[in-house]
Amino acid sequence: MAQQSKQPEQTPRPLDKPSPIVVAGMKYSKEIILITCIFIAFGIYALKVMNKNEFPSFTIREGVVAALYPGASVEQIEQEVLKPLEDYVFSYKEVNKKKTHSGRGRALSRRIGGANRAGGAQTA
Repeated sequence: MAQQSKQPEQTPRPLDKPSPIVVAGMKYSKEIILITCIFIAFGIYALKVMNKNEFPSFTIREGVVAALYPGASVEQIEQEVLKPLEDYVFSYKEVNKKKTHSGRGRALSRRIGGANRAGGAQTA
């Protein structure tokens, strides 16, 4: 076995000059304790008064319309189903985004609504 060389443990050197923040904390310790107690009291007060709602209610403003038209071509679906549906649904001001897809025998229209307006008509 090889002999391990032991180095003497070095003790950390003390700081030459403490930080100004530490000096101020030591000089004004009573004021710092007072401010800390005020913050703790304010936190306890805010915790009791604060509105706590773990499960807020919200409205999902999204809708999907799917139509099946067996045996119809893509052009026929777009003319007879998708175009009238888009004209009706997207005529509302609240609807601000649309995605439509059509395939052989099927049509899919997806809309995402805008902000809720007070007194206005709501569409789901």
